[in-house]
Amino acid sequence: MTDHLMRFGKNQGYVSAGATVTASPCSESSTNHQWEQYVSEIIQAIVLGIVQGITEFMPISSDGHLVIIPWLLGWPDQSLLFDTVLHWGTLASVLLVFWRDLWTIFVATLKSIASRSLADPNARLGWLIVVGSIPAIVFGLLLKDFFEQLSTSPLAAGVFLL
Repeated sequence: MTDHLMRFGKNQGYVSAGATVTASPCSESSTNHQWEQYVSEIIQAIVLGIVQGITEFMPISSDGHLVIIPWLLGWPDQSLLFDTVLHWGTLASVLLVFWRDLWTIFVATLKSIASRSLADPNARLGWLIVVGSIPAIVFGLLLKDFFEQLSTSPLAAGVFLL
């Protein structure tokens, strides 16, 4: 049959050119396989989330672990989106824990604009964070493709752990 078939519900057949076509429903093993894959992905996300949380505050690359652990366990490469979501989770936890300190730095930085003074150490720290972020942003944008390719290599991840 050359018509495009569209699935409209489990065990209900297919719709083709406005008519229902009888076809075998999803097999039980297919449904089980999908469920096992879903559970496996959830377990991988939990394991990698724990690793990300443990290694984030160590003086080593937490990104390296996100490449090496799946490689060692034979898991498929994680997508850039997955890694990004893990980092957003890390950022959320850091903001939750350090929100008072970060707010103090933010307010001092804004006040330093009005006072045109860097006498407050929190204002200096805020401006150092801003100035120090500029090269990271520039290089990140210029070398985005290179870093994306490099970030999936277990060998490169191992080297960056040093």
